Amino acid sequence: MNKQTIRYGSDIEWMPVQIESSHFQDEAFLSRYEDVLMQLGTKDNPTKVKGLGQYHNDTVFVEGATPIARSTEQLLAQMYKLHTHLEAVAGMTLKGYDHIIMPDYDTRKFNYLFAESMHMGCAPDTCNGEIRVVPDRVRKQVLRECGLHLHFDLPPTITDQFSTVLTENGQRVMVDGSGMVASIINDWADAASIYHAAPKDGFQQWYRRPGTYRVKPYGVEYRSIGGAVFNDSDKLAGLLGTLKLFTQDVWRVFA
Repeated sequence: MNKQTIRYGSDIEWMPVQIESSHFQDEAFLSRYEDVLMQLGTKDNPTKVKGLGQYHNDTVFVEGATPIARSTEQLLAQMYKLHTHLEAVAGMTLKGYDHIIMPDYDTRKFNYLFAESMHMGCAPDTCNGEIRVVPDRVRKQVLRECGLHLHFDLPPTITDQFSTVLTENGQRVMVDGSGMVASIINDWADAASIYHAAPKDGFQQWYRRPGTYRVKPYGVEYRSIGGAVFNDSDKLAGLLGTLKLFTQDVWRVFA
């Protein structure tokens, strides 16, 4: 295996347990949480904390991204450290979820919260080698899929073949013309199969569909894992342990 250290990263969506219920209408809490979201930062201008990573609001979620880790053990520690910090910032318990049914917010009282709940991620992703753009049916549904995304390096023999193309609606997306990433991700999806969340209440998954990823300059961002795995420390450690073994095997073969 190439002696270069494999780097790892993650971004995770958390949410207060109270909003798990689609019937939650505690106005005092919702007002407090609305204030929290306003102060977190945005995707374009996140709050950055040295040694902890960065965070921002993403729809009704608190999203945090860890710093680059040099091992999955370090990544695990960074996840917990960032989560602890965000709970202190928010002043409330934050959990990971695979899916939620979006509450029906009163637009007159919680205009900001309602507006944020209508936002959906729109950047293209790839599934089974096919570039996908989020369809309107996914944007309009009340189900929200919550993620724990994993980032990891791939060897230069693979990343050197990446290029950028335009989608039909003019968005730039990085692709792997060789097809190697699609094959690797199919294998990873099989290796991580026990960590994938099942569809909820008859809804068809889009963001959490097994084998969903984005090609990145350094390698790949795997997007199929739901956020609920964060709540089970043994399961989370198992996921990252599996990732470590898998990426080491990839580098042995391709580096």
